[in-house]
Amino acid sequence: MSESFRFPAVENHNPLNVESSKTVVKTIRREKNEASLDRASMARSSKEKMTRKTTLSEIARKAGVSTATVSRSLGNSHLIHPETRVRILNLAIQSGYKGRSGYVSRARQGGVKLGILIDERQNASTPASVLFLQGVALEAEKNNLLLRIEKWIAPCPKGKDASRELPRLVKNRLIDILILQGEYRHEEIRALSQQMPLVSFQQKCDGGSIDVVESENGQAFRRIIAHLVARGHRHIAWVGASRNDAYSRDRAAGFFLGCLDGGLPWSMDNFLCASPLDADAGALRLALGAAFRRGITAFVCVSDSIAEEVSLQLSSLGLKIPDDVSLVGYGAEKLQLGDGKRLTSFNPGFVELGCMAVRVALQRLAHPLAPPLTQRGGGQIQVGQTIKTI
Repeated sequence: MSESFRFPAVENHNPLNVESSKTVVKTIRREKNEASLDRASMARSSKEKMTRKTTLSEIARKAGVSTATVSRSLGNSHLIHPETRVRILNLAIQSGYKGRSGYVSRARQGGVKLGILIDERQNASTPASVLFLQGVALEAEKNNLLLRIEKWIAPCPKGKDASRELPRLVKNRLIDILILQGEYRHEEIRALSQQMPLVSFQQKCDGGSIDVVESENGQAFRRIIAHLVARGHRHIAWVGASRNDAYSRDRAAGFFLGCLDGGLPWSMDNFLCASPLDADAGALRLALGAAFRRGITAFVCVSDSIAEEVSLQLSSLGLKIPDDVSLVGYGAEKLQLGDGKRLTSFNPGFVELGCMAVRVALQRLAHPLAPPLTQRGGGQIQVGQTIKTI
């Protein structure tokens, strides 16, 4: 394994050179100052330990487990079941627990140090995020890696220098390589990539030399359309999200190509948008109703959360799924809708994607000068109860 990205400790070479009484006095004063600083540092360390103990207790109380179980889970101990580890890690993230240097597996201090940066602006408790973290934890344990996790948000406004306030894991050189989870601005990714090698989950960056692990996006929706066509559907509409991130664009492109593959009639009127704002729910309801009246027989959604919103609006219109119209999501996150029906969805395998991110990180450390790598996962359609054959 390459040592290019290891950060050796800096030794303090400061030999005492006594040549005069003035030098001795200066040395004594310096030593007194250092002793005072050491005492202050020890006091801060003691305070940090007390704070950490209290926080661990709070997490244990919320999780319904012992403090020892929480400590072992945050240390990625194989003695704790992986699902329990991820559940406790999720609670730690939600509570803002940071420990002394992020969530740290301390059992393997001599090994490769792998960091995970979670965007604080995003919801880290979604099923996709939790499953991805579970995959990272499993692969890190398999390879005997030291795992550190930090929840971070760049404190600078858009367009400003993102390198001014780096995450502690990066600024203090506590890791060898970093995995990004969340939606970061390009200037944030570039600033981080200038400090150490990165592996990004789902998000590419213009002008940044980073490795990327992504799920099936475009190809997944081509497969979804092919499945619907095989079930007799000829008039299918797309329901996207208001955000304009790269993987949403890839999924919309896959939907379009799938329609072309199947020889389906195509119109921009069949591209709908769902906004998270309550004020826009009425607009989505009107658009869905108009699409149904035009003969749409199936709605394909960019994510399961959007599919859930679409199901609610269709229900408010008096339309039944799948009797009146079929519905498909992506992510296998919301497998059951409000009426109890299992949602048909594409499952990209987020646990395996987490494992893949760790393997790519290790490959980067072994070959630091290799060109940027993009690896794509597989996945499959999980057929539920929201599609009917026409």
